[in-house]
Amino acid sequence: MNTISLRYILGASLVFTLICAFFSLGFHHPDEQYYAIDFALYKLGVLGELDSWEYDTELRPWSLPLLFMPFLKLGSIFDFSPFTNATILRFLSGIWSWSVFSYFCIRIKDRFKSESIFLWFAFFLHLSFFSKFMQVRTTSENWATGLILLFYLGVIKENKSVRDLVSIGVLGALSFILRHQMGFMVFGGGMWLLMTKKVHIKKWIVFFVFPMTAIIGLSFLIDSWGYEHMSFSPWNYFYQNIYLGKVNDFSRDPVYAYLKWAIVKLGLLGLFSIIGLIYHLKNKRMSPELWMVLPFLIIHHMISHKELRFLYPLFPLTFFMAFSALDDIQTKIIWPSIKKVLIVFSSLNLVALIFICFKPAYTPVLFYKSLYDLNTKEVSYFSFTNKKPPNLELRYYLKEGTSVKMAGKDPSILKGTIFTNKYKELEYLLSKEDCELIFSTYPEWTFKFNIGNWLSRSNIWALSQCQ
Repeated sequence: MNTISLRYILGASLVFTLICAFFSLGFHHPDEQYYAIDFALYKLGVLGELDSWEYDTELRPWSLPLLFMPFLKLGSIFDFSPFTNATILRFLSGIWSWSVFSYFCIRIKDRFKSESIFLWFAFFLHLSFFSKFMQVRTTSENWATGLILLFYLGVIKENKSVRDLVSIGVLGALSFILRHQMGFMVFGGGMWLLMTKKVHIKKWIVFFVFPMTAIIGLSFLIDSWGYEHMSFSPWNYFYQNIYLGKVNDFSRDPVYAYLKWAIVKLGLLGLFSIIGLIYHLKNKRMSPELWMVLPFLIIHHMISHKELRFLYPLFPLTFFMAFSALDDIQTKIIWPSIKKVLIVFSSLNLVALIFICFKPAYTPVLFYKSLYDLNTKEVSYFSFTNKKPPNLELRYYLKEGTSVKMAGKDPSILKGTIFTNKYKELEYLLSKEDCELIFSTYPEWTFKFNIGNWLSRSNIWALSQCQ
């Protein structure tokens, strides 16, 4: 790794960021579309209504949709397709994350004694499959993570001026109004400043707490503008999800769920993060990164509904903790052994990175894009059981007036664009001479390998054209 400079790592990261932003169509979680993008589209008048309990309960902040609105407005002026607009927002999100992560690496370099260990840290921070995938997401987790890293860099800066304190408070508040859970990391960082006496309490209150309070007050104005009456999303979020307990309606996961997912889904990345956390708990209890990570982690373990993406804002800091621990304990025996493991894992990671960067984040979006490109508004849904067609919920990706009607049970009268979502019906259409497959969520070559009739148990969204 010593032969590779930080410049090459950042350059490769930028290339993969652009590739992933272009090919990672759709979303990792529906919130990416239904909240961030749809809220902005609704305010712009593109969507006539929002069928969302988050909108009805007013628990989503309007800060991220407000950020996206100028870009979506520009897209409408130039008559870009919905897919182009979504791609632009992924590019925007990716460039934001890449820029902050790069700045973070440059600023944090002096905290490492070993150049080699620092470069391994920079490599996995920028080019791990998990990190790169999340960096191009149009989510509050992604945007707030960038702000919390800038907040952290402000916290650890020596000889802080009044301007530095104000900046730290503003950055912390901005991360909070993008994603309310970030308040626990901001709280930890603020308390570290106070408890370690890095800042006098008077300065802390006047130049850190007051600017933060002002920005949070600004979020009240933004939310009130978004919901068109007085509203404060942090309170609404607490009332709905914590006081009323609605967050538990989504799932009830065990306390150890995050530990399990970190190891199973992230492999060495998750294991390293856990080891780094344990090391800091034992040896670096007064480190600012531990004070920021611990409150956030404890609160998320206490809430029964858990998703790994919720912990993404911790990833840069826990990963830094892992490699800084390695930097502390490196020996002529330990480091060479770990380096061999890192080399093997980096090879596996590269395969996963290439796969995840070229794969759509949500495959059904390809169905919507194919339907959009067909430039047809009348689609017939065909099913031997005459069941109702699936609800096409992503309305933004449908041309105005597009409707799906029942085709009926009689296959002999099938004409026009036919929508099927089971292989049995698609197989029948492909057997007809006057029907041609236009799109399928499964590549057509896979139909030749229907061993054990596995295709009949699969949901295959397809569009066919019948004469």
